[in-house]
Amino acid sequence: MIFLGVLCVGAFAFLVYVVAGGVGKAPAPDAAAPRPPIAGLAWNDVAIPAPAGSTLADAFAAGEHVVVHVNPPDAAPFLVVVDPKAGRVIGRILLGARP
Repeated sequence: MIFLGVLCVGAFAFLVYVVAGGVGKAPAPDAAAPRPPIAGLAWNDVAIPAPAGSTLADAFAAGEHVVVHVNPPDAAPFLVVVDPKAGRVIGRILLGARP
């Protein structure tokens, strides 16, 4: 009975030590360190042609492509389809006149 009591107190003390001390906590990543390249991609940046003052409304995956929804300030919104493997813009989808 005494052994079980000592074991419970020791386990509780260890639990408090782990939670309070952060044992096993991963170190924070260095913000200045360069990011490693993504496997299979040989490009760095993809320029999306858009008028000055445009805002990014949304971006989502569509199969093997990435679709970016762009809202220009004085024109109709449009979608830009990007091939992430090649790192290039495939085309645009015009969404019609702005109301």
